[in-house]
Amino acid sequence: KKGDAQLVSKKRNVQKAKREIVERAEEVYKREGPLDVMLFHANDMANCNDLAAMLQARVATQCLLVSEFTPVMGAHTGPGVVGAAFLPVNKWKPPAR
Repeated sequence: KKGDAQLVSKKRNVQKAKREIVERAEEVYKREGPLDVMLFHANDMANCNDLAAMLQARVATQCLLVSEFTPVMGAHTGPGVVGAAFLPVNKWKPPAR
């Protein structure tokens, strides 16, 4: 359903996962321009920081935020998960009031 979060891919290796995230973000960036990015992790700030550096080296970001998974989400993923959500800057519209 449009607008719902969904799993795009699962990788068994953190480095491969980070590379895939960066490649997907770069594809969107090349088509749509600068991105707003949200990075998240489950007790793995080092890999999250590494992912942030990798992204910023290859795509222009207007805003890059980092968040730790909530305990409920972490209980479902386990420690060591890193992920990202990104949206082209020109596609974001504030919610109607």
